Amino acid sequence: REDLEACRATLGDRHPDTLTSINNMALLLQNQGKLTEAEPLLRAALQSQHQRARDGERRDAIALRIQRLALPAGPHDPR
Repeated sequence: REDLEACRATLGDRHPDTLTSINNMALLLQNQGKLTEAEPLLRAALQSQHQRARDGERRDAIALRIQRLALPAGPHDPR
């Protein structure tokens, strides 16, 4: 979590590396069964991706990142 906060402070919430870190933290929490902690992170990453798309980033790059956000967490995924 400290690394994520450092990334946010250095690069900002909408930087692709920050979004990857947010997603990775959310997936880690999801795999640990901490779904209530993971959900806001996933929502924040998704919201940032949509904002980047509105700001004109290439839509195919955005679609790929959004698709990665939606991938199941693995064999313990409760969905």
